[in-house]
Amino acid sequence: MKTLKPLYHLFYLLPFVALLGKCDKDDNFVLDTKIHRIILTCDTIPTKDNFNQVCNFGQKEGANKEFTIDAWIGDVVIWEGELSNPKEGKIRIDNIIYESGTNIFKNKNIHDRQDGKEDGQVVAVVKQGKEKDQLKYKLRFTVYNSENKPVITDTIDPKIRMIRISIKDSVEDSLEDPTDDN
Repeated sequence: MKTLKPLYHLFYLLPFVALLGKCDKDDNFVLDTKIHRIILTCDTIPTKDNFNQVCNFGQKEGANKEFTIDAWIGDVVIWEGELSNPKEGKIRIDNIIYESGTNIFKNKNIHDRQDGKEDGQVVAVVKQGKEKDQLKYKLRFTVYNSENKPVITDTIDPKIRMIRISIKDSVEDSLEDPTDDN
């Protein structure tokens, strides 16, 4: 019975996955839009000297410039910034600037003001790319103190790698034990 349980989950999930999926131009079944929230979090207001010690994207190890997400055409990427203690100030993501590799977005310079308001959040949709293409970009941000005065403006350069999310990957993810912290 234990070996049938994963098959039961797969059978149960197929109708829902079919509603969310589609075939790409090579007739591979892929899931539709995925939303990637990339949050630059700082424990305290950083300086140029301690930025990598007090700020990260949530990764457990590795440098900020090596931070990489996997995305596919149609995915939405949202960049945000936050201080652990909002009373200290705020982090505003100013823009995303193409640096090298395949430009997977419509523009090479994506600004915060796309929706007419400056909220410190940049949003872009992956428009193009092929399997294993990689984009390196600069994320330009400004940190403001509690008086709303800019303290530091800097850039970091993480990456986005083009990986097709298949039905197999999603089913395997859904079968993982949600109580397992490893």
